[in-house]
Order: sequence, then C-alpha cells, then structure tokens
Amino acid sequence: MSGEYEPRGLTEASRIKMTRRLCSVVLIFEGLVVFFGALVASRMSDDVSSGTALAVGGGLALGCVLATGLLRSPAGIPVGWAMQVLVLLTAIVVPVMVILGLIFGGLWIAALRIGRMVAEGYPGGGG
Repeated sequence: MSGEYEPRGLTEASRIKMTRRLCSVVLIFEGLVVFFGALVASRMSDDVSSGTALAVGGGLALGCVLATGLLRSPAGIPVGWAMQVLVLLTAIVVPVMVILGLIFGGLWIAALRIGRMVAEGYPGGGG
C-alpha cells in the first residue's frame, strides 16, 4: 500500500468518462438556454432582426449539442472552449448574454476541474 488515496471501483476509463459526462451536461444545458435566449432576443431586440437572432441562436444551440458528441474525441474539449467563447461574443449584440456566458463558462471550468480531480483520485472526488 503506497499511502495514496485510490477510489474504489473507478477504473482509468471511468475516470476519463466523468469529465466527459460533466462537460456534456454543461454543453447540453447551455444549448437549451442559448436557444431560449435566442427566442427572447428575436422578440425583444431592436438591434437584431428576428431571423438573425433565431439563426445565430439556433446555430449556437446546435453547436453546443454537436460539441457534446465531440467530447468522445480529443477535439471535444477545445470545441467546448470555442463554444464558450462564441456564447460570450454574442454579448456584443445582446448584452445580457454576457451573464449567461459567464455562468456557463464558470460551469465549464468547474466541470473540467472536478473531472480532473476525479481522474487524479482526489479524496472525496468520486469513489
């Protein structure tokens, strides 16, 4: 016994899956919130036409869902980061999106950190 904490029942594969699961939850909910935000922006924004708001919001929502599928590959995490940046960039046109971008950016960082803690066998991090 080496004295290091080793969670019982967690294999290396299941530890890696934990990060993917947490990140996928963030991206799916972000996609839903962005889509509903686009619906609101299409009705309430004077600066953007409703078609543009729906197209951009729908595209971002679809991008979040597709990024969830990419989490199985090594490109998944960078694509997830790109989605976080794109959602923040929508605040240029719809300023309230900065709040949503910061919230989901924080959740994205938390998902990555918690997943890494589990992967490293952090005490209390999952097993």
